[in-house]
Amino acid sequence: MQCSLCENDQETVKLWDGNHYCRECLQPYSSDLFDFAKEHESLHSTILLSKIIDEKKCRRTAILIALTALLLFVACGVIGTQKE
Repeated sequence: MQCSLCENDQETVKLWDGNHYCRECLQPYSSDLFDFAKEHESLHSTILLSKIIDEKKCRRTAILIALTALLLFVACGVIGTQKE
């Protein structure tokens, strides 16, 4: 296939945008992208570790809020039954 950028008839790989690119055109963007694309059928974005940590913090905070609300309801129920 021809490279979508330089239109040379060198060896190309198909990237996620559906176009074919040669090693020389991909080199400025990533030194190992051509080899990776050649070995793998599809390219996937990776999730940043900071996003995973943020999700865990949010989940932990939601659990703490739910437990606090549950304890408050239980405490109010205990106090309410003692007054009657």
